[in-house]
Amino acid sequence: RLGQFVHKGSRDNNIISLSELDGITGHVFLDSGAPREERYKVAGLTNIRTYRPEAKRMGGILGAAVSPDGITWKRLPEPLWDSYYNNDGGPSIYFDKTLEKYVLLTRQNYPRRRSIARAETADFRRWPHPTLVLTPGPLDAPSDDFYSNTYISYPGAEKAHLMLTSVYHRDTSLVDIRLASSVDGIAWNWISRDPVLELGGPGDWNGGSIYAVPSLVKLPDGRVAVPMVGSSWSHNEWWRVKFETHQKWPRGIGWASW
Repeated sequence: RLGQFVHKGSRDNNIISLSELDGITGHVFLDSGAPREERYKVAGLTNIRTYRPEAKRMGGILGAAVSPDGITWKRLPEPLWDSYYNNDGGPSIYFDKTLEKYVLLTRQNYPRRRSIARAETADFRRWPHPTLVLTPGPLDAPSDDFYSNTYISYPGAEKAHLMLTSVYHRDTSLVDIRLASSVDGIAWNWISRDPVLELGGPGDWNGGSIYAVPSLVKLPDGRVAVPMVGSSWSHNEWWRVKFETHQKWPRGIGWASW
């Protein structure tokens, strides 16, 4: 019982409040080599005016927060990038023990096709702008975008880098998941251009779009699984749900295992 957040009129819950982070939400990762007060880290795109009130634009800056326990968070006073960067996707960040550097994978619009870019740094507080690593090519459908960059490492295998990428099909508005791999986390290749995780049926909680969460877990029965979130609405239907219909369409969280 953390008492941080009011839910249904009560603080008697374990919900973590991120209200002090000024909109920074993203994938939390454990930095085991960091000082105790910064063992847990989270980074995400946020409003540049949080750091530069005079800025004419909104969004496009990478902010971060640290925590000793994953419960109590403190926003870092300066952004991780030194300038506005046109990007509308959240990053995956991890520490590469072989390179001894932090690595970031994020969405990049190149050119007007959503792609995946990468950056690395020895100083978590200072990042260069990322460079392109995966973009739709001649073997991909003209309507496909690479929408997410969910990084996972196989438990116990430091050189088995995997990325479960949600592919947005503009022609159908559906979003399924494709698998890429790398031996160094730098050069990436697709295992297959077919989905490694397919959608459920129409109206199912995972029938319109699915996204993997960056955490590969060994379950007690020996299977390897990744958490995933899904919804019955497609990419474009999400906007209708949010701004027009306000309906509660089916959605949920589940395991994808193999």
